[in-house]
Amino acid sequence: MDVVEPAGDRELKYFDLLLPLPYRVALSLVLGTKGGEVFAEHQLIETGLGIWAWGANLQYLSHLKIDVPSLIRHQHGISPRSSLSDYLSTYRLALVVSIPLLFSLILFWPLTHLKATLVLYYNFFPMVYLGFVVGVFCLPARGLAASGRSQFLSMLRRISIGGLALSKNMKFADILLADVLTSYSKVLSDFFAAIWALASSTLGTGDASACAGRTLVPLITAIPPLIRFRQCLTEYLRLRASGGPGSGGQHLANALKYASAFPIIFLTPPPLGQQAETLEEGSPARKLLSSSWLLAVVLNSLYSFYWDVARDWDLTLFSSLAQSVRTLRPLSRRSQTQARQGPSFPFGLRSQRWFPRAGFYYSAILLDLFLRFTWILKVSPYSEYFGTVESGMMLLVWAEIFRRWIWLFLRLETEWIRRAADRVHEALDATELEGEEVTSRGYV
Repeated sequence: MDVVEPAGDRELKYFDLLLPLPYRVALSLVLGTKGGEVFAEHQLIETGLGIWAWGANLQYLSHLKIDVPSLIRHQHGISPRSSLSDYLSTYRLALVVSIPLLFSLILFWPLTHLKATLVLYYNFFPMVYLGFVVGVFCLPARGLAASGRSQFLSMLRRISIGGLALSKNMKFADILLADVLTSYSKVLSDFFAAIWALASSTLGTGDASACAGRTLVPLITAIPPLIRFRQCLTEYLRLRASGGPGSGGQHLANALKYASAFPIIFLTPPPLGQQAETLEEGSPARKLLSSSWLLAVVLNSLYSFYWDVARDWDLTLFSSLAQSVRTLRPLSRRSQTQARQGPSFPFGLRSQRWFPRAGFYYSAILLDLFLRFTWILKVSPYSEYFGTVESGMMLLVWAEIFRRWIWLFLRLETEWIRRAADRVHEALDATELEGEEVTSRGYV
């Protein structure tokens, strides 16, 4: 059968031929962007960066005796199953979706010979696999935690409109999933673009459809931060309505962090190489747009980095730096006076730590800082590669996936420490209450 070469084939790069957009979305889903599994026996909702990545989170944290399932399950109490079965079950699901992916690629590459015409002709291969992955989660089969993953879908539906559960465990699971969603905004928009491109080519809607797709992609990208923005406002309103402790300012500050992502999404300029011609023409509007985007992305990156370290991980890096500046004590001399004047834990960390080496925390901080600022590559001399070439853009997506994976280790550890502190405070309050009751009965 003769295949007519579609217009625009010459523009397909080698990376597009090797891994078309739907396959790149699939790899992100399986390896490191999104995964969800629920053990029906535990009422455990597993939400993570990816199925394999989430399994690694579970495995290492269980090695540290951090019971992740107890943080996000519906019901309290110790699970009858071992932590070993928790992450093994996750790996089993990962295999179920990974083996068909490999099989699909093994068929796709010989059939296409990495030729643009054949890649476009067989573009239904990756779409069929994406449909399979969606089916695994939406129509869970027996033996793969069917009832559990249906609860995951229920949670996904709840947070899709910015909803937030009332119970502490499920609220944390909702927030965790929504936070992870923000790291694959690009993958969501890529998934939409793949579906839109397939529908456009099938229906023959032409340039008008492509233009509409480019308009809708920023809206799709903005959905995850919008979800977290609404969740933060919900937490604030609930706190104010209940009359609980505090003014709720932290929730508003967190909402502001997610709101700061919207200017970045909607003001994103073309790559530097494409801007140059417009700027040489002296367009004030283009200069204003580029400057506004740059200011927005700098503020968002700094604010988000601060929030990761100080709020999500409860590390004392910024307060320790501020204290050092106030006392005019050089950081190199801090170790000499720490035992006498300073805290009893390494500089910038906290007293309670479950990871055995302080270097892990410092490495996580540096990685978070570096990967929060990968956008610099888009305005560097390499902007053409990272801004327009698919392989470069995919590297940035996977860098964000890796950052979120490291973030999860410390975020789950922090929540484990907070829950332990809450239990201690509840026990002390109960003891004081019992003492008051005994005293009051003694005077009757």
